[in-house]
Amino acid sequence: MSPAPLAAFAAVLLMFAVQLIALVSTATPAQSAPGDRPVDIVIESITPEVGAPGTVIEIRGRFVNTTDIPVTDLAVRLQRGVALETRTDLADNDSDPVEANDSSTPFVALSRTLAGSGVLPFTYTTTPEELRVSASGAYPLLVNVNGRAGSDPESRVGEQVILLPYFAQPPTAITGLSWLWPLVANPERNAAGVFTGSEFAESLRPAGRLDKALAAVENSPDTDGSSPAPDPVTLAVDPALLEAVQILAGGDYQVLVDGQQQTSSAASTDAANWLARLRTLAANLPVVPLVYADPDLAALISRGQRPAVERLLSDGPSGDLIQEILGVSPIQSMAWPPDGSAANPAVVDTLAEHGATQVIAEDRLTFLPEADAGTLEPISTIQTQSGPITALVGDHVLSGLLQGDVTKPGTQATAQQRFLAELVVTAAEGLAQPRHLLLTPRRNFDPATAGVLMTAAARQPWLATEQVVDLDAAVSAPVARTVLAPAPESRTIPESQLSVLIEAMRARDDFASTMTDPDTDLLALDRALARAATSNRGPDPALGEAAVRDVAAAVTALGATVGIVAPANGTYSLASADAPLVLTVVNDNPFTVEVTVRLAPRGAPGVTTTNVVQVLPAQTRTTIPVPANVQRSGSFTVIASISSPAGSLLGTPVQLRVQSTVYGPVALAITFGAAALLALLFARRSVKYWR
Repeated sequence: MSPAPLAAFAAVLLMFAVQLIALVSTATPAQSAPGDRPVDIVIESITPEVGAPGTVIEIRGRFVNTTDIPVTDLAVRLQRGVALETRTDLADNDSDPVEANDSSTPFVALSRTLAGSGVLPFTYTTTPEELRVSASGAYPLLVNVNGRAGSDPESRVGEQVILLPYFAQPPTAITGLSWLWPLVANPERNAAGVFTGSEFAESLRPAGRLDKALAAVENSPDTDGSSPAPDPVTLAVDPALLEAVQILAGGDYQVLVDGQQQTSSAASTDAANWLARLRTLAANLPVVPLVYADPDLAALISRGQRPAVERLLSDGPSGDLIQEILGVSPIQSMAWPPDGSAANPAVVDTLAEHGATQVIAEDRLTFLPEADAGTLEPISTIQTQSGPITALVGDHVLSGLLQGDVTKPGTQATAQQRFLAELVVTAAEGLAQPRHLLLTPRRNFDPATAGVLMTAAARQPWLATEQVVDLDAAVSAPVARTVLAPAPESRTIPESQLSVLIEAMRARDDFASTMTDPDTDLLALDRALARAATSNRGPDPALGEAAVRDVAAAVTALGATVGIVAPANGTYSLASADAPLVLTVVNDNPFTVEVTVRLAPRGAPGVTTTNVVQVLPAQTRTTIPVPANVQRSGSFTVIASISSPAGSLLGTPVQLRVQSTVYGPVALAITFGAAALLALLFARRSVKYWR
């Protein structure tokens, strides 16, 4: 083909391509990426929250222009995606949202212009029939708004997706929800009991996290002024949190400010008010005791620190804090170890041996998943060395939804619809079958989100709330589940911190061998070690490192509280072979200790000593005669030291200089030999004289 015809053919082909693009652009409005659209759609509500045949569905919200360019010719419609009929469908949609293009409603034109940076409320009404919804499940609804931004051609200027849960026929059985409500916080007190930060105090203030945790389950007074019953949750309380609140509420507590220890009462009023509110709730709700400071049980037990864990359990020295501070008796038979610990045989064995008959466990972190088994009832059995123990199994999906953030515009409606969608799909597995679901929020859950979702669930007639303590009786029979083996590895404490912490606990045990009642006398230190081992430290490793270093230093300082007082001139004199060396030993502790005193002669043959085991009264100096047998004269060095019955060194060894005037065997032989020779010479001289 010659160049001229080839050029003409290329021109025709180019013209055809341009016309085709124009045709496609006319048929389908230009679609920019959702993040590039100028209009944000904030969905404020969808009613009813759960659709049914014959209902009128109303979506309310507002359009927010994120630019300074007016948007005209606005038109809104809904687009529906395929039905999400299983919990797996919902999980897949969370990670990879389905296209909402199975059905759509007509565009409805809006007469008003959306001004630059302006806000325009909207309401869109439709029906399930118009959306062509039929099967029970959850349907993604896309709110699609078209318009003209300035002089641009008409295009999609905004979109937002929300789920519509739907029952094709209403359930005839009730789905029961049981809520655990953890009250925990990152411990901020060091080994001396001084607060090292202000985050905990701030959480008790109005709108603080712990304030919201109580507000979410408190109900407003009735019109007659009476106080209604709180929402039926089961409180799970960390005794260490109560201890810290009580200290703040008492006023004049110690806090570090820019590294300087100060006396403060700034948080006392907030703490006292919060504690009074909690006491009111605890008087009406079940209370489950967490282990003091909620430490990483699996990590501690795996490193040989089961006795340290046992001292923190509800039947140990720290077990009375809830009764003392809240004035209620907690449910001692129910235990809730940190995430993943319920699959650890050593942890569950320990809890069972100390009276736990029920252990709270999250399904995903405790049991193998059951393929195509649907939603299982929340009661199973775990075998322990003490026999079977009941596992109350939390639903990790529902519990995880409590972590969402509902503070941003539009997030409250989308969060509650996602939560209700999970419940609708679960109930639809068997509409005539009663179900029971246990929600076990993460320790750091968002109480505001949980409160919103709890309120949304309370509006549904097919949902009810039941107490955790009643689950065992409500479920007809335990469900067979297989415990994970091996158990999930604990990672709440970095290895660099854990190793230091374990060494400190071992040193604590060494010192405890000197004491008659270490569990009582070292209670404050044991609690400080637990706070350093908490599983709730948070993402900042520096906080954990500081806490571990602080408590390790406190344990090390214990050894310095018992020691030998060096003599003023550093020298002892011995006048006889069996004269004891008299040492002065100090015990600065408010409790008695039993120690072993040792003397170690250095380069001094002919010197032997006997170890002395001595009980030292509290906060006294005691003189201790240490038996010694010296068969030499002259000056020599002795190293005096004190150790615990377990063998660890206490205090600092003291070097003593000993001056002996005792004649040893050689010296005596020379002396007696010289005396005999002198006597012989004297006798000889005398004989010569008398002759």
